[in-house]
Amino acid sequence: MTSNILKLTAPYNNQYQGTARRLLFVCSVGLLRSPTAADIATKLGYNARSCGSSKEALIPLSVNLVAWSDSIYFMNKENFQEARRVF
Repeated sequence: MTSNILKLTAPYNNQYQGTARRLLFVCSVGLLRSPTAADIATKLGYNARSCGSSKEALIPLSVNLVAWSDSIYFMNKENFQEARRVF
């Protein structure tokens, strides 16, 4: 599974993404903290997405999301440590 996570498979730089800064929010499973942060960022005019750092994540952290983002925000230290194990 790790080999699939590390392959860039999506062209995220396209004309339909807009020009707003792209923010990625990461929590454990992508159900509460990161979607809430992404919702707030979207309301502030950013292009934001959320994901999770664990294997059980609704939308798992991937190289595609990392490549897409201008900035990545980890909701807590444990999420960053889990992401480091994946990559």
